[in-house]
Amino acid sequence: MSTTHIENRIFTRVNRVREKKNLAKFKKYGRLTSIARKHSAKMAKKRRIWHGSGVHKAIKSFEIKPKTFWQKIWFFLEGTISMNYITISGENVAMMCKGQILGFKHPIKTEQDIARALHKNWMNSKGYRANILNSNFDKIGIGVKQTGNKFYATQLFCG
Repeated sequence: MSTTHIENRIFTRVNRVREKKNLAKFKKYGRLTSIARKHSAKMAKKRRIWHGSGVHKAIKSFEIKPKTFWQKIWFFLEGTISMNYITISGENVAMMCKGQILGFKHPIKTEQDIARALHKNWMNSKGYRANILNSNFDKIGIGVKQTGNKFYATQLFCG
């Protein structure tokens, strides 16, 4: 199973929800994706989920204005030339197992099932839903890590 495909399916679902609410679609942000993947890998290794203060520290480390020529080139290549600095950030975490899960009609088997189940859980949580629908967030990074039949996922947001 491809965790990258699961990340892409989650990205599509999140943007569909935002579009229905007349919110701007998220843009994928490579730096956030990298941090999200690292956090999901740490959660998978320890076999538990948590919100990491280290994640927010890493996001805050991006709060730089592109001063040098090379920073401006890097920001341009990353598609973030208009971003002077990150002003706010948010984080959603989850874990989903393959198989028959309470609250789901059908067993979770495919990449699509896993993405749908993770997204459904986030949307059913008041705080996580608020992050997804926060109009101040315009960039997202999604990371998924599989360990056995469990999938650990992190969504990071910034604006």
